[in-house]
Amino acid sequence: VRFAGVLGEDALPGVLAGCDLMAWPAVNEAYGMAVLEAQAAGLPVVAGRSGGVPSLVADGTTGLLTAPGDGTAFAAALACNPSLLMIVICLLTMFYWLLFIFL
Repeated sequence: VRFAGVLGEDALPGVLAGCDLMAWPAVNEAYGMAVLEAQAAGLPVVAGRSGGVPSLVADGTTGLLTAPGDGTAFAAALACNPSLLMIVICLLTMFYWLLFIFL
C-alpha cells in the first residue's frame, strides 16, 4: 500500500495503471467517483455493499462487494488473487458480449 497524497488529474491514469485493484472501504458513500475512475482504468473493485456502490460494482463480475462494516469479509476479498480476479472479469465480460451479439 502506497499513499500518494493529492494527485493532479493528469497523474491519475498513470497511478491507476500501476495498481492491481481498487479497495473502497467507505461506508454510507452515496456515489464513489473514485470507483468509476478505477473501473475506467480496468481495475477490479473491492468495496462495501452500501449507498450507490452496488449500482457501480457488479458483485463477482466487475469486483467484489462485502457487507458494510464486515472487516473480516473485506480483508478476505482483498486477499483474493487480483490477477485471477481480473482474468475472471475479462472472461465474464467476453461471455456477456458473445451472448449479446449472438442472441
